[in-house]
Amino acid sequence: MLEPSAALGVYLHIPYCSAICHYCDFAKTARWDTSHTDAYFKVLTKHLGSWCASLLPEVFPAIYTLNIGGGTPSLFVEEYRQIMTVLAPFLASESEQSIEANPRDCSLVKLQSWGDLGFNRLSLGVQSFDPRGLKLLKRDHDGHEARESIGRALQVFDNVNVDLIYNWPGQSPTDFLADLEQVLAFGVPHLSLYDLCYPAKTPLGRQLRRGRIVAPSEEKQELLYRLAGERLEAEGYIHDEVSNWTKPGFLCKHNWLYWQGGYYLGVGAGAHGYLPAAGHPYGRRYAYESSDRRFERLPAPVGNSILLTDEEAKLYGLRFEQRDARAWLYEYIGSATRCRLGLDMDKVAFISGFNFVPTELIRSALGEGKLQLQGRCLLLDKKEWIREIWWCEKIIDCFAP
Repeated sequence: MLEPSAALGVYLHIPYCSAICHYCDFAKTARWDTSHTDAYFKVLTKHLGSWCASLLPEVFPAIYTLNIGGGTPSLFVEEYRQIMTVLAPFLASESEQSIEANPRDCSLVKLQSWGDLGFNRLSLGVQSFDPRGLKLLKRDHDGHEARESIGRALQVFDNVNVDLIYNWPGQSPTDFLADLEQVLAFGVPHLSLYDLCYPAKTPLGRQLRRGRIVAPSEEKQELLYRLAGERLEAEGYIHDEVSNWTKPGFLCKHNWLYWQGGYYLGVGAGAHGYLPAAGHPYGRRYAYESSDRRFERLPAPVGNSILLTDEEAKLYGLRFEQRDARAWLYEYIGSATRCRLGLDMDKVAFISGFNFVPTELIRSALGEGKLQLQGRCLLLDKKEWIREIWWCEKIIDCFAP
């Protein structure tokens, strides 16, 4: 059975964009007008209210984190007023309330308006300052706009994250470090550095399959990853997770819920959630269907939606995943082995009943220092975090009932 937790996160998905980035495979659309957004936010607010009424305070005493992502949430301001009104009675006093933003949307007026609504953290999707990288990724800003937006964001928010995408075709180590230095010049307290991926259904994925672009080698990825770690460590950043670095006191609470197997409510087209449920000892993962047009027509659920049957869930646009102890363990190992807190053996034993018996390969890795046992915690060396999928498959072989 899952251990009790007072920490509940909320993720709200806003699927609207002014343009589509060529690497993005999230639920999104650039085909919309106010008639669509008005309907979407109305249904989103109703679903959120229904979920909150069933979960708070009966299951959770408060909401610990809020993250609004997309899509491009920064296209909107007033649309969040009713959402924040619904959430206000349930937010913990020290809750993290974060919104994702594109540089082009970050006027000082908008930034101040988000702050007035209660947001206290901004995640800024810069991705690159380099014209070649921005063109490849199909971003709608230039380097000057990105720098201006970071400066304005720091005038309003103490807690600012900047996203960069690295290892794109044609990017040299010098190019990457130039991007990184421009962020460091602002002293932002949190950075997320993502290795460029090529999802099959995205324009970049299709270009890769057709041979129009060539993905950089794994060796280059590892070089850039190592350079980033060395540079950020020298600047006093803590390496929290394979893609995330933070100054002391500015860790992303919402991210840590994901990485530690915590619970979160997800609402919106394509949103995912993970909640405890009676009769489901490993919790229930669910997803909303990804079409914003269908989401606009969904009725609001009545009662605790996490207890619905699979057939009942379809009425509300929900799909549940079938999970067992092994699936839970794979998820937990996959996240725990790529962050600095590592894998808690006692947590594994409590939830799954599995015990750790190292294989010969894992004993060898422990001897080489690639893995470390600190008490009842298994830690993977951060140099190996970029291979967490490979390590996950090897470590899971060490657990048996």
